[in-house]
Amino acid sequence: MRSLCALSALIAALPTLAQADPTITFQPESGVACPGGKVFFNVQATGTGQLGYQWQLEATSPPRQWIDIQPVEAPGDMRTHYLFILQENGSSLRIALASKADVTRYRCIVSDSTGSTVSNPVSLAVLEADVGMQGGQPGSDGVMDNNDFIVFIDGFFQGETWADLGMQGGMAGPDGTFDANDFIVYIDLFFNGCMELHEPSPPPHTPLLPDPGIDP
Repeated sequence: MRSLCALSALIAALPTLAQADPTITFQPESGVACPGGKVFFNVQATGTGQLGYQWQLEATSPPRQWIDIQPVEAPGDMRTHYLFILQENGSSLRIALASKADVTRYRCIVSDSTGSTVSNPVSLAVLEADVGMQGGQPGSDGVMDNNDFIVFIDGFFQGETWADLGMQGGMAGPDGTFDANDFIVYIDLFFNGCMELHEPSPPPHTPLLPDPGIDP
């Protein structure tokens, strides 16, 4: 009798054991932005039933804990700093008016009725081209001129971390090395007024909650 009860309990548990936590099919990618610009982080996943998404950021001071970002799920304007955008099979985190205070790591927790899965952490870099003042002194003066080039070149050869701007192929973002890609990216930043950068391309999908406040 006990054997039959144990067997019945095992059979009843089999569907639960067969269920798996959500699977992330598209991981977020690190992004870059200019001061006052915007950047998107995207994630896609599959799972059981309706999926939930919670974006988090890593605290920059000890203890470096992960903190939930409070979403704004309705369409908003560019003054909304954090905006969650629900999509057909994923979610996006938009950070608007980016600043040095936003430079940290981000991740997304995807959950369903069976459990949760954490995405790979990604980083945000906020890059500047206005780095020089009169006389070639370091600093920001709101003017793009030769002083910025002088300060950048000096920072590059001094190995300053802020001068690590470019990755392979001239993509914007720090990679821990100082090479020609940093010059390519800096020139692009300078002549575009630090308004246009190479951002990770979003995965193909149709948003369920279109945001008319997002510029193309």
